[in-house]
Amino acid sequence: MMLDNVSYLRRRVKEWFKKHGREYPWRQTRDPYKVIVAEMMLRRTRPEQVLRVYKRFVEMFPDPWSLASADESVVESIVFPLGLRWRTPAFKAMAERLVGAHNGVVPRTKEDLLSLPGVGDYVAGAVMNIAYEEPESAVDANIARLLSRYAGIEVSGEARRNRDVVALATNVLDCVNPRDVFLGMIDLASECCKPRKPRCEDCPLQERCSYSYESRREHR
Repeated sequence: MMLDNVSYLRRRVKEWFKKHGREYPWRQTRDPYKVIVAEMMLRRTRPEQVLRVYKRFVEMFPDPWSLASADESVVESIVFPLGLRWRTPAFKAMAERLVGAHNGVVPRTKEDLLSLPGVGDYVAGAVMNIAYEEPESAVDANIARLLSRYAGIEVSGEARRNRDVVALATNVLDCVNPRDVFLGMIDLASECCKPRKPRCEDCPLQERCSYSYESRREHR
């Protein structure tokens, strides 16, 4: 993709995010521990479901030490409403690794973040972009949909694993303040670039979006 189209996407997403970005408590902090907790909760789970659980969780376990020393049954009672039973042992194991191997400090590199139990490529990238504002590729289904449509990338299988989509995400996020671009793409995909019936008319990227262009052609 041409550089000016990447710059256009960044600029328009940032502008849109400042006006329309969603506000959640985990976005009001740069504490990497709280960010990693939120991102682990948000996997396969809607933000509205996470809200109440997240607030109670960080009140009970405000740092890795309190979580690492907590009784697993207490952790499970808080996380239970989110479903996915793997989360309880993952939270405990993640905190124990932070305390035991990192002195309670969340690592600042993606490689070290990936060594933490329960942390995959997306969560590690999200922590880098949000907490540390360090550019790092992080692609979920929503970001993959937005980028593949914008660039006209043909996708088969999981879009978030497509090499061209991942390369474009890496390019887009390679900037100053990647946090707002990253979160902006997530919110824009949720609000406008929906899987079905996307609201192209409300999207700030429509002028250069391949998907929007093809849709307008079809309806002429």
